[in-house]
Amino acid sequence: MKQHWWKIVALLALGGCLARRAARPVRRVAHRGGAADAPENTLVAFRGAAAAGIGTWELDVQLTTDGALVVFHDETLDRTTDGTGPLAGHSLAALQALDAGAWFGPGWAGERIPTLDAVIALARSQVDGGARLLIEIKSPHLYPGIERRLLAVLATEAYADRVLIMSFDSDSLARVRALDPTLPLCHLTGDKPRFPRHPAADAEVLGPPWQLLALNPGIIFAAHRAGRQVYTWTVNSRLAAAWLRVCGLDGLISDRLDLLRGVRERAA
Repeated sequence: MKQHWWKIVALLALGGCLARRAARPVRRVAHRGGAADAPENTLVAFRGAAAAGIGTWELDVQLTTDGALVVFHDETLDRTTDGTGPLAGHSLAALQALDAGAWFGPGWAGERIPTLDAVIALARSQVDGGARLLIEIKSPHLYPGIERRLLAVLATEAYADRVLIMSFDSDSLARVRALDPTLPLCHLTGDKPRFPRHPAADAEVLGPPWQLLALNPGIIFAAHRAGRQVYTWTVNSRLAAAWLRVCGLDGLISDRLDLLRGVRERAA
């Protein structure tokens, strides 16, 4: 019963809310490129998101020993590659020798860990000025200087106007803000009931888990009053998606491309 509390709350409130306001369009975001449909954070996943018409992709970046930004989520290699142990301490060549697709299924064998540069190149090739990228800085405590390197890549690739920089780490967001005050930031948060009134680095976007918003949609209303947007992760339930749209959510991050295709996209 406890596992379904949010469904009860949503069902009780949904009818009345729907009568007063239609579910608003949101920014549709493919989490790690669409982690339910292809091996996460790989080029084949991002191509799948593009083919599904999803023009905003969430991804994670970490830093190699030779200064390359690779797109990878976990601190360790074991879950999504044929490697083992920590990612930190590896060169780009060593990481790209690993298979990052076979774990998902034999049809994806041979897929490699991509660089951020490669994902940007793919994003740039998309319609309407290129795909938007939500770039999460992963485990910045392991990678001194990762923020400066990230901004350097965005400047070299001339892609800074199509990104939202995200992190759970307040200090990392503060470093990005100090390096470039113009870049929009998203302060990701966990599921603690006490939500921060003042996001790190005065971030323009809040990023709580969807379960917290389902129980307390007042977070969205308060954020909007403060001039901020709210993007939530990781919504893989159609009922949850419908409820959060009614509550005024701005960005919906999901593993499921089929779910995102059924959601009305907000205008750019």
